[in-house]
Amino acid sequence: MKVLLFCGGMGMRLGGDTNPLPKPMVPVGDRPMVVHIMHYYAYFGHTEFILCVGWKADIIRDYFSKRPDCVPNDWTISVRDTGIDANLGQRLLASRECFEPGETFFANYADGLSSVRLSKMYEFHKASEGTATFVAVSPKYHSFHVIESKDSGQVQKIYPVDQAGVWMNGGFFIFDYDIFEHINEGEELVEEPFDRLINAEKLHAYHYPGFWGCMDTYKEKAMLDEMYASGEAPWVFSD
Repeated sequence: MKVLLFCGGMGMRLGGDTNPLPKPMVPVGDRPMVVHIMHYYAYFGHTEFILCVGWKADIIRDYFSKRPDCVPNDWTISVRDTGIDANLGQRLLASRECFEPGETFFANYADGLSSVRLSKMYEFHKASEGTATFVAVSPKYHSFHVIESKDSGQVQKIYPVDQAGVWMNGGFFIFDYDIFEHINEGEELVEEPFDRLINAEKLHAYHYPGFWGCMDTYKEKAMLDEMYASGEAPWVFSD
C-alpha cells in the first residue's frame, strides 16, 4: 500500500520560520523524523511514499534526491509540492491523482511515532467497512491535569490527563479512495470532511493504548532523542 506523508507544515512550536529545517527534517538521533516514520512503514512492507511538501520544500526534495545511507534505494519516493499555506485536507486533495479508484492507502502526520501494528490496524479498517480509520491514542502528558468542579468553582477532583479516559487523534490514518468525495476545496481534513464521514457512519477510531509520541515541542523532541539513543525506541522494530 502507498503511504502519504504530510510534510508541509511550519512546526511553529519548534521554531517555525526561525528554524533552519522544516519540521519533518528535524533529526531524532541520526536521521530526520520523517525517515523514522518511513522506516516504520517499511518494516510492515510499505515502501512507496508520497511526500506532500510545502514549507521549505527544497530542503526535503534535496535530501531525498541525494539518497543518504538511511534511505534504502528500493524505496519509491515522490515529493509533491502542495503549497506553503495548504491545510491537510487540501494537501490530501491535491494528491488525488496519485491513487486509483478503489485503492486503499495509509496517510500520516510527519511529526508522530508509534508502535501500533499496521497489519492489525488494516484488518480493523477492512472489517469496519468504513472510508477512513485513524489511530486513537491516550495523552501521556503528566504535567497537565483535569479538574471536576461545581458551578461555584469549588474543585471536587483533580487528576493527570492520562487518567481521564480521553482519546485523541494520533495522526495515523487509513483511507479508501472514497475519502476524496468527502473533501471540498479549502476544507480542513478533520473538520468538515470528518463530520460528513461521521454522519455517514464511515469514520472509525482504532484505539491503541501502546506507545505514541509526537514532536510538537523541544521537550518532546528531547524525549524521543533519549529513547532512540538508549536503543529502546518502541517505533523501531527488529523482530
